[in-house]
Amino acid sequence: MASTRSPVPRRAHTKSRNGCVQCKRRHIKCDEKRPKCTNCTFSHRQCVFNSTIYFSHQRSPSTTPPAPSSTSSQASALPDVEPQLPQGEPSPPVNMLHAELFHHLFTETLTSLADANEDTDHLIDMITGHSISAPYLVNELLGMAALHLSLVRPAQQEYYRFHATQLQTHAISQFNSVSGSLNAENWMAIFLFSSALGTHMLCETLRYREDDWVPFLDRFVQYAQLHRGVRGIAGQTWDLLKQTPLGGLSHAHTQALGSKTKVPLNPMYAGLLKSIKAAKLGSPLTDVYRRTIEFLQIVTHSESDTIRHPPPSSIIAWPVLIPEEYLECLTRRRPEALVIFAYYATNLHFYRGLWIFGDAGKFLVERIIEHLGPDWESWLGWPIEVVNTYEHPANTI
Repeated sequence: MASTRSPVPRRAHTKSRNGCVQCKRRHIKCDEKRPKCTNCTFSHRQCVFNSTIYFSHQRSPSTTPPAPSSTSSQASALPDVEPQLPQGEPSPPVNMLHAELFHHLFTETLTSLADANEDTDHLIDMITGHSISAPYLVNELLGMAALHLSLVRPAQQEYYRFHATQLQTHAISQFNSVSGSLNAENWMAIFLFSSALGTHMLCETLRYREDDWVPFLDRFVQYAQLHRGVRGIAGQTWDLLKQTPLGGLSHAHTQALGSKTKVPLNPMYAGLLKSIKAAKLGSPLTDVYRRTIEFLQIVTHSESDTIRHPPPSSIIAWPVLIPEEYLECLTRRRPEALVIFAYYATNLHFYRGLWIFGDAGKFLVERIIEHLGPDWESWLGWPIEVVNTYEHPANTI
């Protein structure tokens, strides 16, 4: 019956010149909401704009004729696709910036962050595998690579930093739209995303800081509060994580996440805690400082008077593990909290050649010494000694 009926005229609609590919294909108006328009959100379709990469498993009939089948219409060329061309240049068939970031991510960025005892090749294979089904993870990883490039290529700093922020924004938006309870399929992708996001945020906080250390400190506290979701994710997945190439992280972090008892402190940290106890600040506040110092020792693997340089992943973990009450003390600029923070900053200074940290450790120690004054120099003996001994910049990674 349908074959004898006159075709019904298509309902007129206002064309959206910058709309997504799916809306153009379906001949409906796109609200151009990014990263995913409303139509694609409700119809559970992949939302792709012309300015983004589109990986298709179908071939255009302009190069390969479609196979004669009932589904051949799905392989036809996309109608009404209107590329938005940059002025004076044709639109490239792929996003070459993303290709550049992908290459830099796996050849430079991830290897620079790997611990010495990690199987880097296996780790990269694992990250690649979990990224395929998690666009939010891909966007964040590429954003982190762009942030890395903004620091190692100063002449193009603004360009790469802009794209780092843009990719991170897309990643967070995508994650918020799909995040739910952890399950066997997504727990690793979510853990990797949270870790990459935290690294990105910490680097942005430390390297692109204000000259005035007071707003910098506020920004650090804000970063730590936003990143604390990683602790909840890690706490739920740690047993599974120990069976992966990331299991090398498990010793210090498992101890930190699961410890309910006091941790024996090395002489240096024990001396710091002794000074805090002597100040008679009251049991609740003293206990907050004690736990904060214990977490600092755990992540730095310091079991003797001579502190070994901890892996970067451990330094990144400390702001996530510390008590919320300590961050409140840091916000109020309590002097004892600032002293502990100077000890953390000293560990950053050991890795001053790593692109994430740069000279942030020395900057913080010097500003804290200046803020507290000579009355607190006896509390700050180790940070002062380290920043004065290791003055020359390390090689940038």
